[in-house]
Amino acid sequence: MRNYVIISGSSGIGKELTNLLKEEEAYIFATSNQNMMLDPENIKYQKFDVSTETFNLDHFLEEINGLVHCPGRINLKPFDRFTEEDFIEDFRL
Repeated sequence: MRNYVIISGSSGIGKELTNLLKEEEAYIFATSNQNMMLDPENIKYQKFDVSTETFNLDHFLEEINGLVHCPGRINLKPFDRFTEEDFIEDFRL
């Protein structure tokens, strides 16, 4: 069984990828900022805020076959109203 870590695996693209990998019978360790999920078979969720927390490596498996980092947000401002701070915050995320 292959092991995957998905940062932000409970919504959007991360959730879809989690579902696809589950069908492949992979073990998935996924994080969630807000959506606390029940742990179905082969998936372990951990609450984690990528903008303020340091990831606890104690829960990692000995071997990781893939890492996906897909936290995101939608900044709905018109592009010409973005500030330098908006770009920096998106980059940090």
